[in-house]
Amino acid sequence: MSSQKHCGCSTHEEHGCGNLIHVVKSKKIPRYLHQIMITEGIITSKSSYVCTGCLQFYRSLYPQSTVTKDDSNISTGDVVNRLHREILNGNVQDKDLCILAYDIGKSQCDKMSGKSHSSDYTWDLLKSYDAEQWLDRQNKITLQFISGLTSANALVKTTQLVIVMEMLLRICRPHGIMPISFAVGLCVYFLTGCKSAIKILSTCIPCGSYENLKNWLRTKTIIPLKCPAGADVITYFDNCQVIGKMWRIKLHNKIPLSIITNVIHIKTNFASMIAESESAVSASLTDQ
Repeated sequence: MSSQKHCGCSTHEEHGCGNLIHVVKSKKIPRYLHQIMITEGIITSKSSYVCTGCLQFYRSLYPQSTVTKDDSNISTGDVVNRLHREILNGNVQDKDLCILAYDIGKSQCDKMSGKSHSSDYTWDLLKSYDAEQWLDRQNKITLQFISGLTSANALVKTTQLVIVMEMLLRICRPHGIMPISFAVGLCVYFLTGCKSAIKILSTCIPCGSYENLKNWLRTKTIIPLKCPAGADVITYFDNCQVIGKMWRIKLHNKIPLSIITNVIHIKTNFASMIAESESAVSASLTDQ
């Protein structure tokens, strides 16, 4: 029993319909189109049939007028230069530009979703962070696309480009933490002290979760402070009681309460040693 005939085109489900045509025997399939379909991976060299729907689609996509006898000698650079001119002259339709844009984005997705810059790496570089150096380490193709979008606006700053790049990286790395976004989340937390604010912010920008922020702050607070040699240190602290508002009246109602402690360490004048001279205490406090 002979095997069932079917269209050998890889995109048959999208464009296929109609009758089947023998790839080799039929004269309805031009030789140049047959070679293009094999080269582009649309069909294989062993494919026997192509349906009329797929054939019509690829004949319109690769018209014979665009194929010359010397196509085998055309380099990739020549194709890119010609396509560049056609795009600038507005001769390429939007649907074709969409295909190119999608293919370019898909080709760079794996490169942008890599782990070349981990979260710990970006956190430790907050003090010495440089926006231009950070941009230089990012995907060049994506940066050129952004530069093309902003080419008409001379007021675009480097920080704005960094923010756009971080948003694109957020799509490729859903759990990634970017430096500018993390700094924004850190400032928001210090200004508000609100857990909900960080949760809402983390859904919009790659600043990390509330747990990431607290863990980072916890690692910074475990570093012991070194007492300076040859001088005394005066420590001041202030406890601030924060009481939450509760407008509902109910049985066994508990009002949220927290204590915030601010600690300040002041190094005294090297000339005064409080531990050795009692008279230096008043003089040191007067100087401060």
